[in-house]
Amino acid sequence: MRCPGCGSIINRPDARFCGKCGYDLTKNGMRPGNGGSAPGSGPVPDDNPAGSRPSDPAGPVRQDPGTGGFNNNGRKPDHSSRILIMIIILLLILVLGMAGYLVYTIMHGLGNKQKGPADSVEDVTGEDPAGPEENTDPEDPENPEDPGGQDDQGDDGETGGTGGTNKKITYEDLVETNPVSEQAVRLNPTAIGYNGHAYALVDNKEYGLSYQELQAYCVKMGGHLAVINDAEENFVLYMLAVRNGQQTAFFGYSDEAVEGSWQWAYGNSDYERWNADSGQPDNGGAGQGSHGENYAQFMVGKGDGTWNDAQMDVNTKVYICEWEADASVPDQVDPPKKPAAEKKDPVPETNKRNNAPPEIFPDSSNTYLTDAQVNSLSADDVQKAINEIYARNGYRFKDPAWLAYYEQYDWYNGTIPYDKFDAAKELNAVEFANVEKLSKRRDALKSRGG
Repeated sequence: MRCPGCGSIINRPDARFCGKCGYDLTKNGMRPGNGGSAPGSGPVPDDNPAGSRPSDPAGPVRQDPGTGGFNNNGRKPDHSSRILIMIIILLLILVLGMAGYLVYTIMHGLGNKQKGPADSVEDVTGEDPAGPEENTDPEDPENPEDPGGQDDQGDDGETGGTGGTNKKITYEDLVETNPVSEQAVRLNPTAIGYNGHAYALVDNKEYGLSYQELQAYCVKMGGHLAVINDAEENFVLYMLAVRNGQQTAFFGYSDEAVEGSWQWAYGNSDYERWNADSGQPDNGGAGQGSHGENYAQFMVGKGDGTWNDAQMDVNTKVYICEWEADASVPDQVDPPKKPAAEKKDPVPETNKRNNAPPEIFPDSSNTYLTDAQVNSLSADDVQKAINEIYARNGYRFKDPAWLAYYEQYDWYNGTIPYDKFDAAKELNAVEFANVEKLSKRRDALKSRGG
């Protein structure tokens, strides 16, 4: 007999349910044991032997609304359970995917930290990074100059590359050993190589040379005062100073010839990295007069390789010499002779009146005062030490008491009225530095009521 539900041949006469679709064969008068035929029906022709498909393929399995939708095992299919299982599987896949992405992100971040040492800067090819700066610890710059943060470079800070990436590049990555640096290190142990060139620090404390004399000394060694062409080179030179215990260093950039017209000591470069936050270069600051701040150096306290202008040997006495890639470096160069100190004692002791009191610092016109000397003075003695320097240079005091005091000296010749006296022009470098040191001590005592 055939199953009314799916048309399959049923070989068991006593079958109650269709083995294929689960149809209840007792419906429509069919009963077990009667061969599957309804009462009065004839035998079912066997035109679809077991194991073959019917000649007229059955359509989709239909369920009689009255049957309850049983499956082949006689049980109702649980569709909601299947849907729930699928949802759970999808959620598990989603959670595992998110967990894998999180693990990858963490591991990738740790890898970048390991590749970026403390002394690195971001994107030396960019323009002044934010912050860094405010990187004030020279052993940690971010860039310098960014170098991107510097245009750039910090402090030890750097970023390298030319593709604008954030790959960290350290000072050690940039420094190299090349033929010219191997020659230069024989003359100066601080010499390092970079981009085929060599650079070394010269301590002017040993020589007391002028800017032009320092340039001549570098030339004598086969090089010149350093010229900075880009942010990466700026970072290397800044870190050369820092790694040798210096907060700053001078290089070959000056406006001593024409105020405001900055020129390189050798060749030419369009690169500048003045510290814009403090209005550099400022030649000493607005309202202070021309202090002759004619030489570029890395700005102390910033830690990012930006520049300021300063007087010779202020903040440091260290200058940077550079050798070109094709430089001929001599095997030996005698160090320059330290020039004799300029004597500016306008009055021998024999010309002073016997009743004139002694000066606080008789040599303050040719010898730099130390902190210990200045800090030991009272407020009155500090002012007297300042006035001594002005008096030697023809300053005519406005205060009658001070004017009368110095007129006790035969050497005093107060010909320049107080309102016409330009300290930057009338005082030499030693006197100017001593006056500044004494003035700071005076102001500090006044602030404390001393």
